[in-house]
Amino acid sequence: MAPSPVATGPSASWRPHPAFRRLDHTDVLSDLRRRRVLPWLAANIASWAIIAAAIAMAAAWPWSLPLALLAIASRQHALAVLMHDGAHGLICDSSTGNLLLANVLAAWPLGITTQGFRRSHIAHHAHTQTTRDPDLMRKLQLGADDWQCPMSRAKVMRILLRDLCGRGLWNMGRRLLWYGSAAAGAGKQPARGQSPWAIGRLLFFVALVRTLTLGGWWVEFAIYWLAPLLLLLPAILRVRSLAEHFALPHTFDLTSSRDTHAPWLERQVFGPCGINWHLVHHLHPDIPFHALQRAHRLLRGVPNYAAHGSFCTSYLFGRSSVLSALSEKKNVASNFP
Repeated sequence: MAPSPVATGPSASWRPHPAFRRLDHTDVLSDLRRRRVLPWLAANIASWAIIAAAIAMAAAWPWSLPLALLAIASRQHALAVLMHDGAHGLICDSSTGNLLLANVLAAWPLGITTQGFRRSHIAHHAHTQTTRDPDLMRKLQLGADDWQCPMSRAKVMRILLRDLCGRGLWNMGRRLLWYGSAAAGAGKQPARGQSPWAIGRLLFFVALVRTLTLGGWWVEFAIYWLAPLLLLLPAILRVRSLAEHFALPHTFDLTSSRDTHAPWLERQVFGPCGINWHLVHHLHPDIPFHALQRAHRLLRGVPNYAAHGSFCTSYLFGRSSVLSALSEKKNVASNFP
């Protein structure tokens, strides 16, 4: 029997498949690893432009508000993924520039910090789906049964409906508090050198409050920013989390994460900015978001990647979707200890 994906000690995701050769010694990896700030800026600007367009659409045609809020939530998700690249130091070569871009243009508007997310996320990579994985432990504390696989489509839909009806508000609040601290996941006071960032974040929020007050835009802020962030985004993030690491054998690194090659529209909501290539990301976390698909194509020529890797072609629809994988008992040895 495959070992439990939640176990003490080193993560199962650390152990390479015995016949799997990574890309570490190939000539193309240095190019894939190259930090390029322009693709990141382009994705960030596009996300903010879509948010602005969605707000303008809803203001002009009130009947389009649900669609506008979904579009905004999807771009908030994209901003979170871009911040995730910053947490890995993949935006640019300058560590200060990396944090400045990730915080000001992505993390702070979402109410979190790149440093706080990073302290938790690096542990997630080191101990994926074990009792030392802070991401998994936080999920279980909020409701272990909601993550127990296998689970039927009906159960998934009930959980998502509860998220959309307000339960996700509590979960997102906890997430914001956790990632909002520069010491998140460390159990310590913020490290030396964090003070300038704390001051910068404070000034950011002072400027935001002043702008909203002078413009009289608090109602619009609540509708167009807080509503999608607190009500829609939790359900979106749940689908993505289930897709990335659940209903998997967790015997080797190839079977601890999943790639979801979903249609374009699904990716915009559940897997923006290349985060759908999550198996590739865990195998090579030093590759920026814009090169993950290229890395996937190269990995297809590596022995056992295609044979033993975990892949789906949709998040929600079809027999090879994440929803179908979640209901299959053969994928799961044991979820929790």
